[in-house]
Amino acid sequence: GGMPPNCRLVYGHMGTILDRARHTGGLLVTVSSTAALESLHRSVPTAVLTDLGVREVLGNHYFLGSGCLTSWDRLDAGHLPEGDPEWAARQGAGAATAGTGPGGGPGGFRPARERVSELVALSRAADGGLPPLAPYYTPATAPGYLPGLLRRYGLGPDGAPLAGAAGGAGADGGPGVVRRALREAARGAYRHGVQRVAPVIRRVGEL
Repeated sequence: GGMPPNCRLVYGHMGTILDRARHTGGLLVTVSSTAALESLHRSVPTAVLTDLGVREVLGNHYFLGSGCLTSWDRLDAGHLPEGDPEWAARQGAGAATAGTGPGGGPGGFRPARERVSELVALSRAADGGLPPLAPYYTPATAPGYLPGLLRRYGLGPDGAPLAGAAGGAGADGGPGVVRRALREAARGAYRHGVQRVAPVIRRVGEL
């Protein structure tokens, strides 16, 4: 009974834990966690388990073609999965995303990052050279949908705030700005409790 001597539970930022694993020869094993992408980005061996099948309900179908799909039996036999760099680059992960991808093409989301940098530079220009916003939904393209969408956020068809939307319920009875702010604060407090306070309480309880 009990945990093996080389097994211990750790809490903290996933990136920090994976950075440590990269330098200590670690292996990430998961069913479908997004931590697998973070692991691949750091070139940490990554195993996505197929013991329960490759199914959409498990989420591991996303990793088809990644080179990471394997099973506990194969891991026990010494198999160490190697992620496919081209697949990782298409997901915006891996060393290729920092420069050029496989075959000399743009790596990962580099074109998107370059475009964002270009827009930031334009926004800081003296003449404010950003192109005007061109929303997809307009009174002409979505006359039956746009008014309701704006109303949920306390705005009228012209984009102006609706009367009474700032303090309480909007025109459609939805939560107002104050209520939304309180809800976000409550969510933040809950996340802080789960991520920071709960681990401390567990450690104190083990003393």
